[in-house]
Amino acid sequence: MKVAAAPTSLFRNLGTVELPDDVETVVTISNQNADGFVILDALQLTDEVR
Repeated sequence: MKVAAAPTSLFRNLGTVELPDDVETVVTISNQNADGFVILDALQLTDEVR
């Protein structure tokens, strides 16, 4: 997935996932199949208000 930097925001939304409460979650950032740089400066996880 190629995502350009958002000039007016500190964060870029790459998607929404539902995580179960009782299972450990692991986030993996990889350069597998990349044809350029893979850079992650921050990762923000937030609760969705329902």
